[in-house]
Amino acid sequence: MRVPTELTRWPKGAKRFAGCSSFGFGGANAHIVMEGFEQVSERMPLQRSLSRSPSHCSSEPDSGSPAILFLSATTESALKQAVSDWHKFLTDVVGHDGRYFSDVLTTAAIRRQHQEYRLCVLARSPRETAEQLRLKIEHDPRVAYNVIEGKSLSGIGTGTQRLVFVFSGMGTQWWGMARQLALDEPRFSSVIKRIDKILRKCGAKWSLLSLLTDEGDKEKIHFTDIAQPAIVATQIALSELYGMWGIVPDAVVGASVGEVAAAHVAGLLSLETAIKLIYTRGRQLRKTSGSGAMVAVLHSPDEVRTKLESSEYVSVIDIACINSPKQVVLSGEKESLNQFIDILRKDGIRCVTLKVNNAYHSYQQEEIHKDFMKRAKFFDAKSTKESSAMIPQIPIVSTVTGDYLGREEALTADYWWRNIRNPVLFKDAIEKLTIDGYTCFLEVSPHPSLSSAVRDTISSMDPKPSKVVVTSTLRRSTDTREIADDRMFLMRSLARLHVEGYEFDLRPLFRKLRSQRVVSLPTYPWQRVLCSASTDVSAELFRFPAKNHPLLGKRTVLSHLSADNSPSIWTTTFSEDTLPWLQDHKLQGSIVLPAAAFTEALLEASGKYLTNKSATTLRDVKFERFVFASDLSGSLETTIEGRPRDADLTIKSFNETERIWTTNCKASLDTVGSTRDSFHKLEDGMDTYKLGTDDIRRRCPHDVGKHDFYKRLWKGGFHLGEMFKCTKVAYFSQDYGEALIYASITDQLDQEFKRYNFHPALLDVAFQGFGICEMFRQTEKARNSKQLFRTWFQVPRSVKKVRMEGKAPKSVVFHVQVQSTPSGSIGNVVAADTTSQRVFAQWESIVFQNVNSNEPQEKVQLWRRDWSLIHLSPDESMVSRAKRPKLTRPLSAIGAENPGAVIIIKDKRGIAADLRKRMEIENVVSVLDSRILFDSDERFRRVLRSLGQVTDVILLSSLDVQGLPKLNEISKSDFNEAQKVTSLTPIYLYRAIRTYYTKSKPRLWLLPKDASLSLTWTLLIL
Repeated sequence: MRVPTELTRWPKGAKRFAGCSSFGFGGANAHIVMEGFEQVSERMPLQRSLSRSPSHCSSEPDSGSPAILFLSATTESALKQAVSDWHKFLTDVVGHDGRYFSDVLTTAAIRRQHQEYRLCVLARSPRETAEQLRLKIEHDPRVAYNVIEGKSLSGIGTGTQRLVFVFSGMGTQWWGMARQLALDEPRFSSVIKRIDKILRKCGAKWSLLSLLTDEGDKEKIHFTDIAQPAIVATQIALSELYGMWGIVPDAVVGASVGEVAAAHVAGLLSLETAIKLIYTRGRQLRKTSGSGAMVAVLHSPDEVRTKLESSEYVSVIDIACINSPKQVVLSGEKESLNQFIDILRKDGIRCVTLKVNNAYHSYQQEEIHKDFMKRAKFFDAKSTKESSAMIPQIPIVSTVTGDYLGREEALTADYWWRNIRNPVLFKDAIEKLTIDGYTCFLEVSPHPSLSSAVRDTISSMDPKPSKVVVTSTLRRSTDTREIADDRMFLMRSLARLHVEGYEFDLRPLFRKLRSQRVVSLPTYPWQRVLCSASTDVSAELFRFPAKNHPLLGKRTVLSHLSADNSPSIWTTTFSEDTLPWLQDHKLQGSIVLPAAAFTEALLEASGKYLTNKSATTLRDVKFERFVFASDLSGSLETTIEGRPRDADLTIKSFNETERIWTTNCKASLDTVGSTRDSFHKLEDGMDTYKLGTDDIRRRCPHDVGKHDFYKRLWKGGFHLGEMFKCTKVAYFSQDYGEALIYASITDQLDQEFKRYNFHPALLDVAFQGFGICEMFRQTEKARNSKQLFRTWFQVPRSVKKVRMEGKAPKSVVFHVQVQSTPSGSIGNVVAADTTSQRVFAQWESIVFQNVNSNEPQEKVQLWRRDWSLIHLSPDESMVSRAKRPKLTRPLSAIGAENPGAVIIIKDKRGIAADLRKRMEIENVVSVLDSRILFDSDERFRRVLRSLGQVTDVILLSSLDVQGLPKLNEISKSDFNEAQKVTSLTPIYLYRAIRTYYTKSKPRLWLLPKDASLSLTWTLLIL
């Protein structure tokens, strides 16, 4: 092996190998080893049968063993299409060519990847396969009995299904069982021959091989001493056959006789030991035949046990098997058993008499105890222990104990005596396996008898697995005069395992076929479904043109309103993804949806409402309440209700805390003047109105750069991020009553700029310009009057008129003018294109308002909560009332050293929800309504009991009190409500706490209304 550094000859005659390395820039390296291809056989083309002569076709198209056609697809619809394609392929291409059919089956099974949705067809010829597919296409599952369909729970080749072999007991034997396998299947017949030799060594006077292949006496198989070895031999041979196909159990379980075969397959008993055991067992049990009977009772085992124990038959009837929650087998004296089941049938309980002449697992077997223990001494022989010690072990669950069986216990005669005498706990064993994660069960027996019990047991479990697979191996022929088609039944079990997701090697199934050439098959039926990595959010963000406006959303049509007079409603849910610029708009540290965003939403809604418009005119725009978006998400609803000459616009937001819709903005839309209204004193409209920037510059000599501009706004409470810093330079007049501001969109917003009429971040400059002019004016006024200037913070409150035509350009120049009126300052703003100076937007009479207004009804509340962590010592936190009747502390004084439960009596503003989020890190927090104190003392005491030790009770409901009118104007209802919130609630709360807690009382925190702004939290130790 060497690395070629130059062009080198590659000698022929030997197998070629090569290695190729790939070194990625990101650090990922890969190496592939390649082997020279050797063509074994010519690949047969898809249409090869059309050109072949009839002499090449098989002369016996319908002969041979059954085989499986494996089909699969990733979707149910694709699998349905594949069935149609394969039906056509088998009919038109394969025809009656048996050899080509073998190639097709092999290629489909081995050279195709098996997907989630699977289908198998059992057939002997292409004609039979095509017929089954036709019946499947015609939706006739009763006739398409050889079509098996399922969905792989584990996906492609993950092999997550854990398989259990279930070995059943007596009653599964029948004349002619496994005859086809004993005659035609080499692996099966070789195991039978080995067991036959061991039985002869044990002293058997009959031949197992003859019994299975050519026995004419149909009753011989039912003799106990013959039936039990024959059942176990068949089960062991079947296990060997499945192992040849790569199907090895992950665990095993056996009922009664079947536990001997299970112990051998699990590796606890050697083959010779297992056959000696079952031969001895059968010989001994034949001694008790003829004296007893068995009955299957399809009822709850516990109820049957209760009825039996309270009856006179309890001493002569035993519970032999508990197979499922709905099936129990009784065993005992025949006459007494018949009388007892008559009693059960009168109670409506179904009973089925089993075709046996022995009372297995009952007291009647006690007479063979000594003889069995004597003849089972071979377990003590050294050779038995050594022969069983070298076999690999598979987990086995005992039906004697209901738990896992170990090697030491299995190699004792005592255990196998209990296997004869004790009841069979099959239900307990299946439950144990299911709990441990086994969900696939294959009943290995001449005929299934326990499959229904497995299903019943698992279906009654809680919780039960999402999917369970139960299938079986051989079955009795429906016509007892004929030999059963054993291989068809085996293929059916393999097909069932495959379609349900149990993965095994399919290659051994096709080793006997006459040809294994790789041939062309029908291609995969692609469904042509659009595969996109986009989500609903990304599609909304990046689809051009955008489907919905980010601030307006989707229009809603209401069925209960008439089409003529119904309002136009748009709803949207915004987030950080849809409004990435929102995080950069903060007022006093709180993220707030700006007035510019409401203006843009109104303009967009107006544009959709009006037709043939040249401009949009909004009047009496009022910003009533802010939308706080601390988590950068929320919901908006925009409504337009039309009238003859105008329309009312309303924007509402959903309050998550109070679960109500709140009105945030109102305006009127001029539906008549929008097509003919003048603009800024010019009768000809906006198209001819140019902004004279040169004249304005001469009146505004003071220039302020971007940094100083936003530094000044920051001091005023406008904490704007980079996306809202659109101003490049601003020019101010001597008295700051006029300004010229040049602004352009930031790079971060360039991609989404086209989605807006006037992007809120750029439109906000109009409000920023008026705000900064007023700040400068107030500062100069304070300086001239030699007064201390207080920090100024105002927010937009209203605009008398907003007019806009077309869409805003990326670069805009704003002309701001401030006028003084008796009621305060108002601003007029004009926006024009920086390049052409064409005016396209105007704001008339902008009014700002102080946050801390003196009028209660006009108050705009903005504040920021700062939490500081402090720890109080026990001396500080537990202060006696006599020494310190009042203590003022930050609320965060609720310590983390000894965390306990905290109760919050909630308010209507949402402070309780915010406080809960911050405190739940170290405390158990319960938020209650104050009404619980007035409804029932017992309800509140139940809450205290459920929380355990409560350390603090915080009363926030006092924040809900409204401002009262003058004393001579107050109503009785208003006074009672205010009294209830401010006075009675703390008294009721204190009384409830004092009554319930006699020793260590929780601290009571009272919050006055003014604390919401001053952030002074008052703590009263009561």
